Amino acid sequence: MIFAKGMETREIALAAAPEECRLRVERISTPPSLSLRLVEMGVTPGAELSVVRRGYGMVVVRVGGARLALARDVADRVMVK
Repeated sequence: MIFAKGMETREIALAAAPEECRLRVERISTPPSLSLRLVEMGVTPGAELSVVRRGYGMVVVRVGGARLALARDVADRVMVK
């Protein structure tokens, strides 16, 4: 994986991030119960992840050794660099 040019300084929504680029979670703006669930799955501020693919209202990400499918509205609330 590589960082996309300019991605190291701009904060964007995970749903808008390019595929197969290393990203770092900056903040999560979801209700507390959903934030807790994301943390349990490894999506925490400071975690590195990458977008595997998008489709049908979801964003598939790789975090650690796992692949997770996040609803697009959730991925819109996870800010990454």
